[in-house]
Amino acid sequence: MIDKLRCLRGEEGASIAETALASTIFLAMLIGVFQMMLALYTFHFVADAAREASRYAIVRGSASCTNTPALSNWRSMCTQLCAC
Repeated sequence: MIDKLRCLRGEEGASIAETALASTIFLAMLIGVFQMMLALYTFHFVADAAREASRYAIVRGSASCTNTPALSNWRSMCTQLCAC
């Protein structure tokens, strides 16, 4: 009986349990940092695309889409849709 109690008092498995707990917390924080970096990259990419699109529209003006037939007669399309 005393031999069984001595086996239970050993700390051989404690380091494995501590490593598992610490590595779980560390990996969760590491994945969180990567997710934050991805969110910041996406925000920067979308903001840059919006900035370039608004600059394109400002530089070229309202005549920049005259080669697109669907956009050149948008007023007549709106009046036809609203008349229904």
